[in-house]
Amino acid sequence: MRQVVAFGLVVAILGSPSSARADSPARPKSLGVFELPDVDGKKLSSAAFDGKKALVLLFTSTQCPECQRCLPQISAVAKDYEAKTVAVVAINPNGNEQDELAAWVKDREVPFPTLRDADHALADRLGIEITPTVLVIDAGGAIRYRGRVDATRMGEESTGADLRAALDAVLDGRDVAAPETPATGCAVRRREIAKSGDVTWAKH
Repeated sequence: MRQVVAFGLVVAILGSPSSARADSPARPKSLGVFELPDVDGKKLSSAAFDGKKALVLLFTSTQCPECQRCLPQISAVAKDYEAKTVAVVAINPNGNEQDELAAWVKDREVPFPTLRDADHALADRLGIEITPTVLVIDAGGAIRYRGRVDATRMGEESTGADLRAALDAVLDGRDVAAPETPATGCAVRRREIAKSGDVTWAKH
């Protein structure tokens, strides 16, 4: 019995890859308005995507292995759905990664806009806890899908199945069969203000 309890404590301490918590922030049903700078400092707002049949927001990280694994598939989605009037935008909500973001975009040859959410204000408003998390927004601004890119795991090639299924449903005017799936990857690095007033990084 003691061995079982001890094993449970080890699992609780070590944990598993981060996934969306049950006590995550409220998840809004619509995107609302946003304006963020890209890696060159140029402001890009949600209004720039008016007229698109769907918008994919990818909350991503330069350091999270799961984000790196899924990026080629997201790039393929952007290419495959461009003619269908779908836009893809990446957003980095990690303040500690902003200095390396421009080089990451260049090195990875990211083919879509990548925006800085350095104070994670947009991530907070949209209830984003994990990178990568994708949102699919329809032409009316409603968030129709939230969650993982697909159900594959580290060591496997990403297929983009969940994201593609959501996009196809939105474009066809259908309900998304699974409007929310658990995102798995790395926790958003949120800053916490200590009582002394010093800025510290939250531990996840």
